[in-house]
Amino acid sequence: MALYIPDDDRSKEILDGVIDLHCHAGPCIYGKEFDEIQTARMMRSVGYRGVLFKQHVMGANRIEFVRQAVPGIEVFGSLALNNSPGGLNPVSGAAAINFGARAVKFPNIHAAHHRKVFGTPTYADIPSTAGDEMEARIAAMTPEGITIFDENGKIKDEVHEILQLIAEADIGVETGHLSPKEALALVKEAKKKGVRRVWQTHGNWKALYDYTGSQLSEIADAGAYIELTANCSYPSVSQLDPDFGPAYTAMIIKEVGAHRCTMGSDLGTVGRGNPVEGMRVFIHTLMIQKGIKREDINVMAKENPAYLMGLE
Repeated sequence: MALYIPDDDRSKEILDGVIDLHCHAGPCIYGKEFDEIQTARMMRSVGYRGVLFKQHVMGANRIEFVRQAVPGIEVFGSLALNNSPGGLNPVSGAAAINFGARAVKFPNIHAAHHRKVFGTPTYADIPSTAGDEMEARIAAMTPEGITIFDENGKIKDEVHEILQLIAEADIGVETGHLSPKEALALVKEAKKKGVRRVWQTHGNWKALYDYTGSQLSEIADAGAYIELTANCSYPSVSQLDPDFGPAYTAMIIKEVGAHRCTMGSDLGTVGRGNPVEGMRVFIHTLMIQKGIKREDINVMAKENPAYLMGLE
């Protein structure tokens, strides 16, 4: 369980109070570097305030065990409305809320938009413990992917039911891997229902969205925070596309405003790095390379996530 945080970063409290709203950990059907208990312990050791674990196929039902194993840090679970728990299923949403979920994520890998962009309801570069044969069977079961719109282009009844449950529980909504049109419609409807805590997932993942600053500002104006993740902001990404990586993320912050953005790692998956070290590098890269102020980092990595997790 390698973890390297320089003494200088500890003394400057770079990670003190961070809440990672997008962290992957095992057990999961996709390969992970660490399990949830290991990850929470690493985060606690460097001063994190909390973490929201993301799962593709599970909900929040096991989070209580992680809390008991790792006191001293806020640990939250969530539900992703992929096909595994029944897709856009209000019963699954209600069950997750009863287990204490702090966010309901609309479909990611099983979203129609994800399927359209990547051609598969999975990740080609991430090993699955289910094996290639089972992944192929799952793909065959979901040929179109999930959309929140019905055949008339209206938001489906079950989405309205799910949003009502979320509003009553006062927890968060994530847009998942829905299309930009769906994401904007979902944000607007969530706010109409009285949902206070809404965020656009993967705002800086150019391969999935390629959002402009004005598009993200429109989503923020509708009432959502814009999530920016470390794995889309590594300096090495700029070698592939100079308009991507840290430059793209910094552009979003300047266009949308730090007060309407959040920072997360989206790390922990096999081959993608340690989520704690990744967050540290993310913060340094934005401050040193792109001139983002420390107070803005604190808003995006600490204050806004605290609000979204109901810790105000």
